Amino acid sequence: MFEDDGSKTIGRDGKPVPRLNVPTPCSTCPRKSPDNEAATTLTPKNIRAFEFALENRATGGALVLGQVVAGRKIPPITLAVLSTVDQVLRQHETDKIAAACSLGTLTAMSSMLGGGKK
Repeated sequence: MFEDDGSKTIGRDGKPVPRLNVPTPCSTCPRKSPDNEAATTLTPKNIRAFEFALENRATGGALVLGQVVAGRKIPPITLAVLSTVDQVLRQHETDKIAAACSLGTLTAMSSMLGGGKK
């Protein structure tokens, strides 16, 4: 197991805590490998677009309501980017929910089958 800062979680016995029947996140990471980091890292411009999409989503679309922001008409490409970011966010949320449900199902099945008893 790992801490949020990437360091290994150390147990009371001073040894690293083993991963408990949970697959590594590498299988679901878009990078697949550290070698792909450059191709999968957001640029500052992408990050600003993502933040704008989040703000727009949080305001129920009010930022682009009428397609005007700060008195300027929003270009169609910006609206397309917002739509794409929103689709990716929704898919990510759906994937997280599905993974949590799967893990819950596996945990329940394991306990029903006596997986943790000796």
